[in-house]
Amino acid sequence: MASELRQKLRRAIPMQENGQKEFETQTGINLETDIDTVVACLSPDAVNGNTQGTGMVLARGRRKRTYPADDYRTPFEKLKSLPHWQDHLKPNITAQALETASQKMSDTEAAKKMQAAKTALFAKCRRPR
Repeated sequence: MASELRQKLRRAIPMQENGQKEFETQTGINLETDIDTVVACLSPDAVNGNTQGTGMVLARGRRKRTYPADDYRTPFEKLKSLPHWQDHLKPNITAQALETASQKMSDTEAAKKMQAAKTALFAKCRRPR
């Protein structure tokens, strides 16, 4: 962000050396390359006696999302990874029933079956031309 506004802000508000890197580490957003536009506002906060006021910054841009391979799971595998997941099942659903149902077909077979069901549902929703 080499805009004139960015340069003025850098001169007016000294920033910490590692602040931008820390922000990127925590959010995955690189302020220099991922942000396209920024809108900011500041309004006085007379009600609460705050002399500095309150502000809001809206940034628009893009970010590269990464999905580590070890995070890929089926919904049931993700459910099982949560602590005390059995406590949140409906009364008539048991952990054993879910385990049995998950082993009836492979993940690929289940995905193909789901895709076929979606296709059939969307076909019903389309209007004839």
